[in-house]
Amino acid sequence: MPLRVLKIFFADFLSSYGNPKAAGGGREGLMLETLENYRGLLDRSFELKDLQRRIQNLLGS
Repeated sequence: MPLRVLKIFFADFLSSYGNPKAAGGGREGLMLETLENYRGLLDRSFELKDLQRRIQNLLGS
């Protein structure tokens, strides 16, 4: 998915769930909240799960 398409989707997400009073519209808070449930993120993103597997294989983990 091209980066500009991701930005369009993220802009809608940010406007719905972000904090307009925070620096960056609340991006940092949303990312921290997402990373607190990293397993859930992997369950919903095949691409991210595959990337993690490839990195682990590369590092020999």
